[in-house]
Amino acid sequence: VRGFVAAGYLPESRAEEWCCTVNCYEPGQWIPPHVDNMKFSRPFAIVSLASTQPMELHPPEIYGQEEEQEEQEEATSPATALHRFLLPVGSLLVMEGPAADEYRHGIPPVSARRISLTFR
Repeated sequence: VRGFVAAGYLPESRAEEWCCTVNCYEPGQWIPPHVDNMKFSRPFAIVSLASTQPMELHPPEIYGQEEEQEEQEEATSPATALHRFLLPVGSLLVMEGPAADEYRHGIPPVSARRISLTFR
């Protein structure tokens, strides 16, 4: 974390409060589009390891839709993604502003093992 702060990727304030979440995805596993809980610090940073996999950025959630299940199934469709981009092994993605607070990010089913380190 100190290295990310020193490089300017994460703010120096609250540097001692940052934590790291490790997620391991096996082939076929995924995480639906979501906005990270607002209790977590912004910006947050994601380091991708083990394999290059796509991430999708989806439009902000529209409240009042029919069934939550249908919404999640629809939201995971590449057709609803605003952007789909690759996260190469060793890449660092810093999310802040509307990308972190409004737009939903998700990982479609992975084709190979993926490990992500999320610093919040």
